[in-house]
Amino acid sequence: MKLYRIRPKIESAVDRKRQLASVAVFAIGFIVVVFAGRELWLGLRDDAVAQTEYTYLRELSVSREDAPAPNVFAEINPDFVGWIVVPGTTIDYPVVRGSDNSRYLNTMFSGAPNPAGAIFMDYRCTKGFNAPVCMIYGHNMRDGSMFSPLTRYPKQAFIDDHPEIIILTADGKKLVYRIFEARRTDAWDSVYTLDFNDAKAAAKLHTAANAERFLILSTCLSGADRNVRFLVFAALTGN
Repeated sequence: MKLYRIRPKIESAVDRKRQLASVAVFAIGFIVVVFAGRELWLGLRDDAVAQTEYTYLRELSVSREDAPAPNVFAEINPDFVGWIVVPGTTIDYPVVRGSDNSRYLNTMFSGAPNPAGAIFMDYRCTKGFNAPVCMIYGHNMRDGSMFSPLTRYPKQAFIDDHPEIIILTADGKKLVYRIFEARRTDAWDSVYTLDFNDAKAAAKLHTAANAERFLILSTCLSGADRNVRFLVFAALTGN
């Protein structure tokens, strides 16, 4: 067979392979775009659902700082232990305590599954807000909700402008904490291994603070480095 007869067949086969490769690349790209779009839509939907629930809960008691209605929230969820407010920020949520620290990672206050989860107390704080040290966790959500404002606290100016944490306990008490420290750290910080019910643990937190009870707020860094943590420390100043 002459060479001029073979060459067109070879070129035709190469063209077909190129076309198939182009189709495959397009198909893969299309699938990636569809998947990413679906994940984005689901994420936005979950954010909206969480915002709706927590807005509704806030509306159940308009003036919680002066007249909390703990019975209302306890009826919705028996794990309710109080309400947290950080004046000047978006932190304004009910607080729960589960049987472990995974219960409310992806479960909202109502018990419905959602990546926003709930603001929850460490299950090891068996004395609740009466414990010498009480730790509370919340997600750092991309829409700025839950404990996202904590990531701004390492800046002294933010501490100066937002120095207090208010806790309304399930038994109707109002506790006021004064923030004295905030830091960026990691998941292996020694604070996570404290004995929260031990008065000696409280003494180690801040020997200069004239207080017997402390509150620690914790959130993580969303995105690439999920081992990053932000901690805010506060001392009880009044009730």
